[in-house]
Amino acid sequence: MRTSLKLCVTSGASTGIADKLESLDLIERQRSKVDRRVVTVVLSKKGENLVQDKKKNMLSYINTFCRIFLRKGY
Repeated sequence: MRTSLKLCVTSGASTGIADKLESLDLIERQRSKVDRRVVTVVLSKKGENLVQDKKKNMLSYINTFCRIFLRKGY
């Protein structure tokens, strides 16, 4: 599916977002060997590490929130 549709932005905006993420070495663009117009965007190793780190942070936040919520007896 087109990235712009998933992000609810124009194709031009999604290109700008991809350019920025690529310049930060968070994604890589892979061109189709069958159709040069098709570009697949994948996380780079740095991007994968960032996502995993953010997942850990989010889980920690959720666990802390749940402990506080349960402690107050809601």
